[in-house]
Amino acid sequence: MATASDAEILKRLRSICLGLPEATETTTFAAHPTFRAGKKTFAVFEPQPEHHAHRIVSFKTTLARQKELLEDSRFTPCPYGGRHGWTLLNVDRKIGWAQLEELLVESYRLFALRRMITALDAAGARASHDTPASAPKKPRVG
Repeated sequence: MATASDAEILKRLRSICLGLPEATETTTFAAHPTFRAGKKTFAVFEPQPEHHAHRIVSFKTTLARQKELLEDSRFTPCPYGGRHGWTLLNVDRKIGWAQLEELLVESYRLFALRRMITALDAAGARASHDTPASAPKKPRVG
């Protein structure tokens, strides 16, 4: 089975990521498409492997979820942010788009502001795993 082209992958990533409330796309210094929830990066596509052997999508998850994902050989911890939950998905192989969408929404929830999560939930999108950002937040004092 042929793997998806960079353009096909980016088109699907844009459809998922830019469909989230207030999500935007920018590029990093290495010209990698980068998706942000407000000012915080929640996903990156690296089509030209510079530091990796494969094309990858990186995203953040909880450490417990990361441990679960690392049982699958398609996933590896990010070299620099892995200890904080940043995870790489090798997209040179067949991509499970439903699973990737779930992971990207989970990553988004970790960075999104409360109003963005409220809008996401109102639209009916939710991650299947609880994340700290999806839990009710304590009101700010002061």
